[in-house]
Amino acid sequence: MNLIKRPSYLKIDALKELGNIGSAHAITGLSKLMKKRIDVSITNVDIIPLQIIYTLFNGPESMVSVVYLEGYNDKFRGMMFLIFPFPEAD
Repeated sequence: MNLIKRPSYLKIDALKELGNIGSAHAITGLSKLMKKRIDVSITNVDIIPLQIIYTLFNGPESMVSVVYLEGYNDKFRGMMFLIFPFPEAD
């Protein structure tokens, strides 16, 4: 497995803040649609190799819901997954 270069804690914290801002906008819209209060918190932000994601959720057969986001420009390409185990996603 290739080792990945870890970004600084400041960069990981910035990613978490971007996730918080994006989630807040999405949850506000969902809350208005459902006419209910919805509480969400970002529990973890980390950079991990794609090959080991399934190990974080009780193996490759476990039920999860995933939101996949991709962004890129001429100097940057990135992917982000929001992964929810089945009970929380339900």
